This record gives sequence, C-alpha cells and structure tokens, in this order.
Amino acid sequence: MKIADESQLLAAIRTGLPAARRVVAFAPHPDDEIFGCGGALALLQATGAAIQIHVLTDGARGGSGDAASLVARREAESQAAARLLGLPAPSFWRLPDRGLVYGEPLIEGLRAAVAAADADLILLPAVTEVHPDHQTLALAGAEALRRLGGERHAAFYEIGATLPAPNLLIDISSLTERKQQAMQAFASQLQQESYAARISGLNCFRAHLLAPEATSAEAFLLVTVHALADGLERLFDGPVVRRRRMGHAVSPADLPLVSVIVRSIDRDSLTAALDSLACQSYPHIEVVVVNAVGAGHRPLDGGCGPFPLRLVAGDGPLARSRAANVGLEHARGEFLIFLDDDDRFYPGHIAVLVDALMTDALAVAAYAAVQMVDKAGAEVGILADPFDRIQLCIGNYLPIHAVLFRRGALDRGVSFDESFDLCEDWDFWLQLASLGAFRRLDRVGAVYHINDTTGSRVRADLEASRRATVAVYRKWLPLWDDATLLALFDYAGYKQRLDGHALLLATSGFSGDNLAELIGSAVATRDRLQQLCNGQQGTIAELQGTIAELQGTIDELRESNEGLDAALRQADENLATLLASRSWRLTAPLRALAGAARGVLGVFQGGAGPSHGNH
Repeated sequence: MKIADESQLLAAIRTGLPAARRVVAFAPHPDDEIFGCGGALALLQATGAAIQIHVLTDGARGGSGDAASLVARREAESQAAARLLGLPAPSFWRLPDRGLVYGEPLIEGLRAAVAAADADLILLPAVTEVHPDHQTLALAGAEALRRLGGERHAAFYEIGATLPAPNLLIDISSLTERKQQAMQAFASQLQQESYAARISGLNCFRAHLLAPEATSAEAFLLVTVHALADGLERLFDGPVVRRRRMGHAVSPADLPLVSVIVRSIDRDSLTAALDSLACQSYPHIEVVVVNAVGAGHRPLDGGCGPFPLRLVAGDGPLARSRAANVGLEHARGEFLIFLDDDDRFYPGHIAVLVDALMTDALAVAAYAAVQMVDKAGAEVGILADPFDRIQLCIGNYLPIHAVLFRRGALDRGVSFDESFDLCEDWDFWLQLASLGAFRRLDRVGAVYHINDTTGSRVRADLEASRRATVAVYRKWLPLWDDATLLALFDYAGYKQRLDGHALLLATSGFSGDNLAELIGSAVATRDRLQQLCNGQQGTIAELQGTIAELQGTIDELRESNEGLDAALRQADENLATLLASRSWRLTAPLRALAGAARGVLGVFQGGAGPSHGNH
C-alpha cells in the first residue's frame, strides 16, 4: 500500500453515469426521488433513456392534519416536480410511511419491478441513510438486484445523510434552477423543514471535487450487480475501507515496513546515527542494531524515537559481512537499508526511497545522493552518479546507506559474501544489479563521514583495500558475459569517466589512476594476445600456402609417374612381342655369328696396348 495523493483519490471517482437504456428509480417517500437524484434522472432522460419512478410509501406521516389528504397532496407535489424536470409521473405503491419491512414481499416486489422494466440502471437510497424507510429500501433493493443478476448497475444516492465514500459525482450545474423549482413544489414538506436549501447546499458542496466551473452535483455509490453477489457489506464501506480497497494506506501499519540495519561497533557516533533514524518522516520503520563488537556493547532502549529497536548479536565479535547477514536474518521489512554507526540519514531519506520503489515495480533498488563530509563536518563532495551497471562493475560508487532494496532479492539468493571483509557492499550491489536496475533520486538523502575511523576501515590499510578490490574482480570476471567484458575494456579508454569517483575511490584506497592502470594493463594484455594470435594466423597462412605448393608438386609427380609407368608397360609389351616373333627366331644364327666376330676383333684390339708398353 501507499499513501494516496489528491490526484489518485480523485481519479477513482467517476463523473459520468454508465450508459443506460432503461432506468428505474426507487424512492422511499414522495420527494426523495427529486431531492436525491432528480438532476441525474433529468440528464438520463435527455440522453433518451426510458425512466420509471416508483415511490414506495404514502408519506402519511410527513405532516399534520388528515392523513388521506396529506397522501393525496404529496403525490400531487411529486407529480408536479417530475413535470418541472421533464420526468414521467411516478407510480405510488402506498406502503405505510415508516412501515417498510425488510422481507420477502418487499424484496420480491422490487425484483419484479426491475425485471418487468428490464432496467440496466437502478437508483436506490444509500444504506447509510438514517431514516429507517431509507435503510430498508436500500437493503431490500440490493438483495433484489443480487438475486436478479444480469448486466446492471445500482446507484445509491444520498438524501438525509452524506455518503461516506461516493465514487460517482454527476455535474448538474445546468439543471440547478430547474431542480430548485422542482424542490419548491414540495410545499407540504418545506413547511416542516427547509429541505430545498439544505439539499442545495449539499449539491453545492459535492461540486467541490469537480471542475472549477461546476456549481452543483449529486453524489452516488455506483456498483455492479455482480459485485453485490459477494454480499452487501461493500455498501457500508467508509473512507477507511474504501482507501484500503484501492490500495492506499490509512495508518502506518498499512505501509510497507522498512528495516534499517545498523552494524555497530559501539562508537560514540552511534547515538547520532540513531537520532537521525528517529527523525525519519516515513512512519513504518523498524531498527535492527547488530552488535558487532561482542561483549561490552552498551545496552539500548527498545525504541528509536517512534520506531521499535532491537539489539541483536552473533557469537562474539562479528566481521563486517557477517554482521550484515545477521542483520538481514533478523530484519522483517519489505524494504531494507543499512546505516553504519558513524553515518546518518536526512529526515526524508527513507520516505522518498520507498516512494520510488512503490512507483517503479521494475526497480530492484533505489538510491539517493550522499553528501561526504570530513572530520570537521565540512563538505568534501557529493556522490550522485546515475546508475550504470558497467560503471558499477568497474568500482563501487554507492555508499551502503544510500540504497534501499527489496526483500525479494534475498529470496533470490542475494546475501553478503562472508569471504569479504572489505568491498563487501560493492559485491552485494553487484548481486543486486544482476537482478534488475537501480533507480536514482536526484536529491541528497544521507551523510557519509570521511575520516580515519570510517566504517570501511580502509584508509589505514590501502594495500588491504587493493587486495579486496582484486578479490572482487577475481570473483566476478568469470561471471560476466562477453558484452560486459567488452564494455569494461571500452570504459578503460575513457579515464575521465572515473574522475567523478575519485573521492569515493580514495576512501577505498583505490584511486582512479590505480583502476585505470589495472584496466589498462588488462587491455595491454589483451592487445598482446591479439598480436600473438595475429602472428600465429600469419604463420598458419604461410604454412597453408607451402602445403598447397607441395600438394601441387605431388600431383605433378604423380601424373609424371603415371606416364612412366604406362611407357614401361608399353615397352615390356613390345619386347615380349618381338621375342615371340618368327623373324627373331630366324635371325638367331646371324646374331650368334655377329657376336663371335666382335669377340675376335676384340682380341686383336686388346693386345696392341701391352706390346707397345714392353718396348
């Protein structure tokens, strides 16, 4: 639920009657049909709707003198008033005045009249009227419609008592004079009381919620007949129930509970931190103080201003992440926020954050700007960066007490990583950011004290902070997708994007230069790997070219070898043919004689050499 503003409440009030073809109006006495809804009936008549008016009692107790004469006079007044508004003459049931009885005869009579007219809009006095006839007719009419069912509307009008929560206002400013004339027709009643003036005042008052030019209006409680099937209780709704049905809060308990978790090491500044919580304008808060120091923590009262306070503890001293998880385990709120014991909230901080999450169902968290002050209380900067998930991956720019988040994140597994005792809030925000966007509010909501004893405890050990930062990167780098990693590389080329975080990064012991150096180193490593990969690609291309050339040579040799094999086979075939031929056999003696002759010649030629040498 949320606190309703004027525009939301007015938006829930209709200013036009539903389209109706056949209308039946029931009045408990002669004059109620004009006082309560005469203007609306005239407007419906002008739209072409068929109008029927039923006056149930005879009105005999509405004056002094002879009862029969009074009944006749009042019926005549009612007929005259109808003519003045252009309405058909009413029908008169002449039941006893102040004698309407809730029961089957009345309920069935009303049901039959509506069914006979096949009415799609039925007008009845409101159940919140004070006159017993008015109340009886309202309840019997509602029950008759519940039984009848169908696509119908019932409009309950006010006469002697204002509707506590009307949802329909009809502007009858154009009929003000005619309604005045019609009300003056009831002279017998105006002798008893100045009804016309009082109804005019009521109509004038009801116009207050319409357009400025409206001067007169009639109010109704409009319901469908289907809604009556669930019972008649809704007809008694007052503004409290109505607002709750609309989802608006009417008491602090109707608003979402906010748990503020304070991790305390019992510093003197705890008192100021709790005082800032006591001054919050949001009305539904619980304060959970986690004793992180162990034995010796000061006792705390059970209240923090108007809000309940609980002091919870673990087993002995608690590290920062463990203390945060203990707080989450004990928190009961729909929304949660942290406040360390050396920081503080401005009074409207929680209220605006809750409103942001209530109006943005897609946001998993909302945060406001934070003012940083030094030990002397002087402002040294404002942390107010717009939400950027990639920027959050590079470094934390959200102080822990800037952010209000939904309990639903815990149900999805978000918690503090107890392996971290520094940068634990950064890791927590990264988990939250993986579930959805953060909504930023352009206003300062809290104060962050920068000094040597800040809750982060990092100013005293810059090396520990650097190690914690690297630990966060080691955890998250394997979890980020390619798009996130590429975005991180792109950010590294724009160091000026980090300048706005210089103060916060300085408090964490990790400067913009450090971070730019780290990311730049990662980029350089990526570039070297890319160069190596490019070189390998070139070598591979060369090898592939050589392989292609060798393959060509192999193909040529294979073709040449195939040609030699064919020639050899042909030579073998020719030799075989020659040896097997007849001519080869016939010339065999000649080949033998030729061989012998070559041998004799060789003997002579071979002997000449040595003889010359013996000389």
